[in-house]
Amino acid sequence: MLNVSQFSAAKSVAVNKLMKEQLFDEDGVRKGFSRFKADCKGVTDIVNEVWFRTEYDTSVRMAVAGEQFRSYRDDKDIFPYWIYLETTSANPRESHLELVGNIYRIGDAEGDAVFPPGSWNCSCGSEQIDDQYLDENNKSARTNEEAEEDLQHIDPQFRTNPADSALLPKEGHSYFQALPSANDANGETFGITGTTSKPSKLAAKGLHLVLQQADAWKLKYHYDHNSITFQSEKLLSNVVLTNHAIVTISNHANDVDKLPETIENFDECWSRWTNVKEQKDVLRNYIKGNYVVSTKNGVITDAISVDNVNKYRLGCILL
Repeated sequence: MLNVSQFSAAKSVAVNKLMKEQLFDEDGVRKGFSRFKADCKGVTDIVNEVWFRTEYDTSVRMAVAGEQFRSYRDDKDIFPYWIYLETTSANPRESHLELVGNIYRIGDAEGDAVFPPGSWNCSCGSEQIDDQYLDENNKSARTNEEAEEDLQHIDPQFRTNPADSALLPKEGHSYFQALPSANDANGETFGITGTTSKPSKLAAKGLHLVLQQADAWKLKYHYDHNSITFQSEKLLSNVVLTNHAIVTISNHANDVDKLPETIENFDECWSRWTNVKEQKDVLRNYIKGNYVVSTKNGVITDAISVDNVNKYRLGCILL
């Protein structure tokens, strides 16, 4: 119940932000109410028809698959393996087709996590098999290391076994990037507090832009459901982008594509302590051109294009 409540709250925030994007036209001019209402209907139609149906179908599939795998465990002394079967979908994912025919030993942590569904609307199947099947077909079960590699074909949100955690995805889902903590939702989260009567174009569209960019970064850089890690080879250090930082950056999302390059190949990096005497909390500003990425103890706090970088040259320059 808690999972469903958190998922619902995070989804509401994501939808709210999508609707706020409709406030402005392509030129940054605020739309009239009639056009805004019509454009928001397009958002709600997708949310209530496509998204909701996908979430429903996936929830049912996970419940069925979870019960199926529990029965596999009950019979594993006789049938200790399961084989990955091809999807019944008319449009199968290439990444899932790579898994078809793979055999996993029940009880192997990584192998269990490969068990479908492996993404939204996944209709892949499985069948429990025994040693005789392996002998007759000259097959062998995937090792733990091989199963761990196979997990890369599974959506990060679904790298778990539905028999153990048949939850609506939380870690890594874009809803929860829009809302880092569903327990912290308040008026400010929904953008309905404050004194300004004219929200900026970037504030309205920023989250969508940053989330799109973050999805691309997940495929290129290390991603662990909660954060994306970039590497600064010049400093031999990691820099982490959290969901909280994504929301902060969305307030001024212009040039956000410059973020990784600024960390990896900066022109200048300035560093200082918040408390020099205690050497507590390291603050750094990575600068490339007019783009600045600020961090605290290796975690990004903000990233922004500025007119003058001088005010970010604080402390001592590292390189």
